[in-house]
Amino acid sequence: MSATLDIPSSVNLLARAETTIACVSATPDHNGYVPPGSCDSFYEYYPSFALAAVVTGLFLLTTLGHILLAFYHKKGFCWVVCMGTLWEFASFVFRTLSTKNQQNKTLVQNSFLLFALAPLWINAFVYMVAGRLIFCFHPEKRVYKFKAIYIGRFFVLADIACFAVQLGGALMISPGASQKLKETGLHVYQAGIGLQQGFVLLFVAILVGFHVAMRGLERSGWRDSQNRKWGLMVWVLYFVLIMITIRIAYRLAEYLIPLDGNPLLTHEFYLYVLDALPMFLALVALLVVHPGRVLVGPGNNYREGKKQMKAEKKARKHGKPFGADEEESMMGVELDHAGSAWGGSAAPAAYSPLGDEQVHGVVGGADAQGQGTLYDPHYGGM
Repeated sequence: MSATLDIPSSVNLLARAETTIACVSATPDHNGYVPPGSCDSFYEYYPSFALAAVVTGLFLLTTLGHILLAFYHKKGFCWVVCMGTLWEFASFVFRTLSTKNQQNKTLVQNSFLLFALAPLWINAFVYMVAGRLIFCFHPEKRVYKFKAIYIGRFFVLADIACFAVQLGGALMISPGASQKLKETGLHVYQAGIGLQQGFVLLFVAILVGFHVAMRGLERSGWRDSQNRKWGLMVWVLYFVLIMITIRIAYRLAEYLIPLDGNPLLTHEFYLYVLDALPMFLALVALLVVHPGRVLVGPGNNYREGKKQMKAEKKARKHGKPFGADEEESMMGVELDHAGSAWGGSAAPAAYSPLGDEQVHGVVGGADAQGQGTLYDPHYGGM
């Protein structure tokens, strides 16, 4: 007999690190399988090769799809979601191989680590897309007085922190680690998952605030001149966050339910339905309504927009006109503060939220017909 406890195939089985379990020797079958509780037993069930292979193929398709669309739409930040789907794919490659070689500890470890951490890439991508949506579409480029550039930055950094915590916990639970270290690692991983969900809930409040603000603009008559589907993109982000929440709830439930008789630990079905499937559906949703289809036209260049805002702020600080005042430009009104351009009048170029048309107004010598061009803050031109 032996008192050695080896790493199982997933965090759910790693919960067994909390107690000292003696194993008994058993003869592996042709796939390396031994009954649960036996030495070198990494699965509490007989893993399905066919199911793992099918899911591997599905994640391969999402990986190729996201890489192609990232290049097609020329969206460099999409490398983040490409990493997420690539890690899911690689995880199931290792899992498929491990079903035929269940005594190989390395295959099991690699599959577990990639599968446990891949959703954090997808989560970070949601934060990045939302920040760009707010920057591109909201006239004030902020929600609840929080600027879009800081919203995206804060939540991405928060996701990185969750990634570090979960990775640290997962690495603590490894073959050869002491019993105390394994127990600590399990609790660290649990804390990382809980922290991730906390930030998700906080982010949902921000996203709802943006959604409500934009609906209010539409009720007041505003329409995006290019008919970009910002609303559909927001609903897709809601859906992805729900999928991530289902996955987190599943992982937390593994520890809340006692080990004895816990079906989440002894049935492979739950891992696929409550973890792999939600992440696959989230990736498919982001393919069907790709951010590259929505983040186009004026305001879509996040980096250039940030540079311009900094330049305008610097110019105003030194009293030099950089162009239209930032706040007025965002609201679609440009004023000639000196008044000379309008023949002594400080009349603004007229703004209508309904489109790019002509309206009549007093503009002095600026237009012999007395017409000014409507300005749409989301179209960007006069």
